[in-house]
Amino acid sequence: MEFILVVPKYPTDSGITPVDIDLLNDPESLTYPGRDVKFIQHNSISIWTYKRYTEVPNNELIINENGVYLTKGTAIVHGKGILDSESVYIELCNQQENVQGDFLLLGINNDGSGEIFTTTMTFCPLFVHNHRDYTVLSTDLGLLNKSLVNRKGNQITDFFDVDYVYESVENEWGTREFPEKTMFSDITRALTTTKYQFNEFKLVSKSIQYDLFRKDLEEIYLKDKKEFYDHCFGIIETSIREVFKNMRGCEIELLMSGGLDSRLSSVLVSHIAKDYQISLKGTLFGPNDHPDVVIGKRVADLLSIPSKNKTGDGKIWMPKSATDYYNCMLVSLGDWNSNNWRTSDIFQERLVISGQDNYKRHNWAKIFSMNRWYAARMFYTATIPILSHQIINDMILIYGKHDFHNATFEFAYELMKRFNPKMLEIPLVGMEIPQHPVPAFSSVRASKMMPSIEAEAFFDENLVRNLLGKLKFHPERNVTIENILTDKRKRRIIMDYASFMQKSN
Repeated sequence: MEFILVVPKYPTDSGITPVDIDLLNDPESLTYPGRDVKFIQHNSISIWTYKRYTEVPNNELIINENGVYLTKGTAIVHGKGILDSESVYIELCNQQENVQGDFLLLGINNDGSGEIFTTTMTFCPLFVHNHRDYTVLSTDLGLLNKSLVNRKGNQITDFFDVDYVYESVENEWGTREFPEKTMFSDITRALTTTKYQFNEFKLVSKSIQYDLFRKDLEEIYLKDKKEFYDHCFGIIETSIREVFKNMRGCEIELLMSGGLDSRLSSVLVSHIAKDYQISLKGTLFGPNDHPDVVIGKRVADLLSIPSKNKTGDGKIWMPKSATDYYNCMLVSLGDWNSNNWRTSDIFQERLVISGQDNYKRHNWAKIFSMNRWYAARMFYTATIPILSHQIINDMILIYGKHDFHNATFEFAYELMKRFNPKMLEIPLVGMEIPQHPVPAFSSVRASKMMPSIEAEAFFDENLVRNLLGKLKFHPERNVTIENILTDKRKRRIIMDYASFMQKSN
């Protein structure tokens, strides 16, 4: 469920709302259009909620004499299953470590108290706009941007964040200096190290970064690793089963590659799915001799999963016009770019699982980047929590403190050893697991080389120069046309923003 809420900062507001109400009342206004919209007036707080059809079980919206409770994603109460949003809220208030899955849960009680709960590293982002008289929060960056009335009569470039544009172009894959920024200077990303609470229907926030480390779990890890992994993988398996028992008889598409992330997801899914009559099919991408295709096919065959290579003909996906770039930006909004091109604004109702890499994200920069890049990439489809449970987030924070590199592979080794030890014998592309060394197949670099990456995409130099002329970069963080012209990846990224400027204006 997506939502947007408007929270007054003062007991009596000015009467001037910062959002376009007619736009919010239309479910087509979402980045991926919703099936319906519900408006809730909860004391002074205005809330719009949006539903999409999905076979992934979710937590029921509750509006009653106690308050309003809603969930984006899937929250699982260990031992009790997928409960309604109010019941999960109560569990989170009393014993938070019992709640697994990947979710963002909003609860506002009728006395004006409440809280927004989220998992430590989540596919459920939250965006914040601070108006003079209001705070506006939404799970959908596109909806929030479109709904702000300050956009009317202004150039969209007036709202571009130059630091974000710079980092998108010059630091595509690296650690972002400003992880809270979005492409819009007046909209920030709520970091999961910040707790949002309600007091008398007013929004307050505080840092909880140092409260997220599980010392009790660390003690088990240091004392007895077998006990640690038995405990953690037991919670993971139970949580997945709670999801799957509500999906009995459905079909899931697994996006498979030669890397570790998709392999671990595939092993877990294949181990559990058969108990719930869930059918699996594998999808591969790339030329038939591509490392991801070769190894991905071996993984699928070992798991007895039928697979299909959707780009075995060498099909090239790339922007061929400014409109292609714009369509990409409508769904990515700078959180990923046209080097990973996708233009569809249609919500994919089919159930898809790709590699989820929470278990690698041992520091806050990597955690924040997942909330940005990976969350936006997954926004278009129904996301099933496989490797995105809170217990895994707790584990990786411990790994970050104790021998991270070895511990990450240890996680992978222990998972495969428990759920399908034969999988340890299939080589990985560009790496090997120290706990069970098998020589690597090909290289990571070779796996990244796709025809679409190497292709020359459409580029309009005049349009880019026009964009750069409107943006006031800091001297030490400047994007120049000379630098862009020498790098095809940078040309694509800056075209994202240039096309968005052209079409939005």
